[in-house]
Amino acid sequence: MTRPDQLAPEPMPRPYGGCWRLSLSQPHPPRRPVARLVPLRPLKGHIDRVWGVAWEPHNGLLASASSDETVRIWRVSDGALLQVLAYHTAWVLDVAWSPGGVLIASASGDGTIGLWEAEHGTLTRVLEGHTDGVYHVAWSPNGRMLASVSRDGTLRVWRIRDGSLQWSRVGHRRGLWCVAWSPDGRSLATGGWGGTLQLWEAQAGTLTRTLEGHTNHVNGVAWAPDGRHLASASNDGTVRVWHIHIEDDEPRRVLDEHQHRVRGVAWAPDGVHLASASDDTTIRIWNALDGTSIHRLASHTGYVYRVAWSPDGQMLASASDDATLWVWQVDYVDDDEAH
Repeated sequence: MTRPDQLAPEPMPRPYGGCWRLSLSQPHPPRRPVARLVPLRPLKGHIDRVWGVAWEPHNGLLASASSDETVRIWRVSDGALLQVLAYHTAWVLDVAWSPGGVLIASASGDGTIGLWEAEHGTLTRVLEGHTDGVYHVAWSPNGRMLASVSRDGTLRVWRIRDGSLQWSRVGHRRGLWCVAWSPDGRSLATGGWGGTLQLWEAQAGTLTRTLEGHTNHVNGVAWAPDGRHLASASNDGTVRVWHIHIEDDEPRRVLDEHQHRVRGVAWAPDGVHLASASDDTTIRIWNALDGTSIHRLASHTGYVYRVAWSPDGQMLASASDDATLWVWQVDYVDDDEAH
């Protein structure tokens, strides 16, 4: 196997849309309202449920993770299946593309994390240490570290250069389901059993804050591009938006129009729009400024587990229990209509 330290260094990522400093209180958001989402195509090829989806940083490719124990790479422009990555011996529960597009990380129920050289689909390293299934992985913004959470209740941070473990902490003994790295790389957010969110100092692994409000397990967590807000998705059927830079631990918004568990949540690069995925088989698009649901997408026939915006905000992808992915084109209101 080619080692990660033999690959070209990860290029430093740029803020999507240059808007990391956007605040929810900003009166003039930098993007126009979403007018509609046009379904482009389903991506079919997996033979079991699809748990995860991730965009390649340059928009042209998608990676997906499935219960069929594979990661698949797709070209979005024509829906072509380009590669099938097979190593894991249990469900692949998540997939994440590194910020520079060089590596792909896969998380599996077999307790391991695979690191793949993206261009050729070569397995370069296997990270071992979790004692139960790995549910979610997240790259640091500079691509030098990877965070993982597991049913074993631990949050682990790995050094990509040599695959060594930087630190491990117990978050919740009955399982952590999701993790996200803040845009500045200084903090991690985790969610899992019991409905709490935990914030961690990324370098040393110090628990800095616990957010309570959900009444059931937290399945998804996402930082806003401004780094000041979090969105969380829960089995209680809600998405909650939190302001991290104030002392009040109450959520700023509670978005409650889904009819079943909410599995995943993702901020658009503009920092204004949110997408959420639910067991009610729908995806909802929200305006995070006022908490309104502005679009409902119902192309899937099974639970929807994950949603992901393309880095330029022009497309949205989703992963579902129905063994498919869907890709939508995002159309924004014209400048003349917006005014």
